[in-house]
Amino acid sequence: MKPRSSIIILWLLTVPLLGRDEVFETVHVLILSGQNNHNWEETTPYLAGLLEETGFIEVSTLLNPQSLTAQHLTGVDVILSEWNAYPSNGQLPPVTSWSPEARQAYTDFVRQGGGHISIHAGGSSFPNWEDYHAINLMRWEDGVTHHGPIHDFVVHPAGTHHPVMTGIPYFNHVDELWESPKVHPEAEILAHSPSPAGTMEPAMVAGHFGNGRCFATTLGHDLVALSNPTLQEILIQAVIWTSRYPHIEKDRDYLSLTVGNQPLWTLHHDPAEGKPYFHPLTAMDGTTFTDLRPQDHPWHRALWFSWKRINGINYWEEDRDTGKPRGGYTRLVSTRHQTLPSGELRIIQHLEYAPGPTADPILLETRTIVLRAPQPSELYTIDWSATFTAMESEVVLDRTPIVGQEHGTIWGGYAGLSIRLNQEMVKGTFLGSEGMEGTQGHGKPAAWVCFQAPAGPSLLFMDHPSNPRFPSKWYINQEMPYFSPAVIFDGPLTLLRGEFLKLRYRVIVSSEKLDAESAAQLWQVWQSGP
Repeated sequence: MKPRSSIIILWLLTVPLLGRDEVFETVHVLILSGQNNHNWEETTPYLAGLLEETGFIEVSTLLNPQSLTAQHLTGVDVILSEWNAYPSNGQLPPVTSWSPEARQAYTDFVRQGGGHISIHAGGSSFPNWEDYHAINLMRWEDGVTHHGPIHDFVVHPAGTHHPVMTGIPYFNHVDELWESPKVHPEAEILAHSPSPAGTMEPAMVAGHFGNGRCFATTLGHDLVALSNPTLQEILIQAVIWTSRYPHIEKDRDYLSLTVGNQPLWTLHHDPAEGKPYFHPLTAMDGTTFTDLRPQDHPWHRALWFSWKRINGINYWEEDRDTGKPRGGYTRLVSTRHQTLPSGELRIIQHLEYAPGPTADPILLETRTIVLRAPQPSELYTIDWSATFTAMESEVVLDRTPIVGQEHGTIWGGYAGLSIRLNQEMVKGTFLGSEGMEGTQGHGKPAAWVCFQAPAGPSLLFMDHPSNPRFPSKWYINQEMPYFSPAVIFDGPLTLLRGEFLKLRYRVIVSSEKLDAESAAQLWQVWQSGP
């Protein structure tokens, strides 16, 4: 049997970048214990140690949950239940009820977004308390559920792509196997095991109660069961998922914010690709907005920045077969990032714009992106600012002309920071700050444009008053869909050697529908700040 500390070190190596310098916050777990028809005196401290050795989970224990109050839950992210209403080793008369205040605090916590985990018999109580069973998901049902002796069996993932089961193969396990447990009808089965009778019995389930995420497993009878490294990995991933814990994962060529094992955004910054981009861009409810390199325009990169023409050379399109630029080169020179004391992530990138792969740059860019962890209101922000410096005597930033101009086309005017949405977003709608809806906002000035997805989440794109030509005219295409504050929609901008152009934008990704009033308030708060 591997020592527990070795398992934690192995887990931290296989689940990258949960280092303290990359963590947005600490997860606080409250273990409910003190009574159980199993040896909680051993398993509860073992579980506490297992979680705390991750370095990002803090644990406290409540041995009399019948006294639970809202104050006990202040600062708590996840409840982990090892408590049930059976005698504790037969030593004391069991507690068989909770006070109304304890019940209210318990259900309110989960309903309002707190996480909940139940281990083995930790949720097998209160047969007439429906909310309790909806939270605990799976329980022992007297007269129905049963088990044989502890034995070795195989746990099979159920083929789900649930975040708790990320990277989990089938595994051998020594435990007490429950047969015919009572599973809540809205629970999703994540894993099951064959019983001696040949039936496949649910071993792990997940679900929701209000805004809270819940996980339950019938496994974990004793220290032998809890020492299984795969079960330990699952329990840690369950804490991450139920707590909506935000953490940064990184590789040489990307940074990604994951909340509860759900990627919210990934910034790809491979210098070989040239232009960096964000994909996916996902709301907290799981709605993904962006599309990467769609067939119609394979140079579209979800959320990205590109000039159209610089000194007459095309920097926008790329060769369909090779992905190489057709004209000018956008070269990513460097990417650095740091987590600020405020919990914000700051990314600084340096880019060059050159007419050829080895040519001297004619334009330099310093790009600063500040990202914030999701807020309780189910939204997060991406602040994007860039400073461009001309390196030639004259640098002309231009685009395809619009209708009414020489060689103008109906698709002219695009360039700059852009968002390409996926085809599931086609039925969504655009709303502009001046009251325009849908494509009415195309070519019209607006301080902000909000895209409302068909299912309700929203993507708010804001222009800053300090930008040239504020408010920008927007390029909006409903069929792609695509939108952008096109700073050079009407005509080019010219920089002389050494001159600067500064651009500043904010993108807000919301799980909730943002109406015009909400969008206007968010823009007002942003533009009035520093």
